[in-house]
Amino acid sequence: MTAKDAAEPSPPEETATGLRQIEGYLLLTAAHTKGEERARRIADRLEWMTADQRRIFEQLYLQDHMEITQESLCRVTHRSAELRTEYERRYTRLRRRLVAGHLVALAVCLFVLF
Repeated sequence: MTAKDAAEPSPPEETATGLRQIEGYLLLTAAHTKGEERARRIADRLEWMTADQRRIFEQLYLQDHMEITQESLCRVTHRSAELRTEYERRYTRLRRRLVAGHLVALAVCLFVLF
């Protein structure tokens, strides 16, 4: 195995990465659509705005909405990674204790039998 081979992700990793990218794209597309709908709904209630004011309002609202969405998704992603690390650490500790407990029980059984 060369250094280049080690640096390249395996097919399952590539698939998982691709799926995460598609999921992110779909989430942002849905957020964009929802932001546009909300901007239009709010603008519809502000009947006094001119067409240009309405267009600017909708653009600014959508821009703010997408920034907030991006920040939220980044926070969720970061927290998810933290939780994954924490749970993996706990699982590893639990597995070690379980194996140690079984080994102790086996040793006691062997001691008692022999």
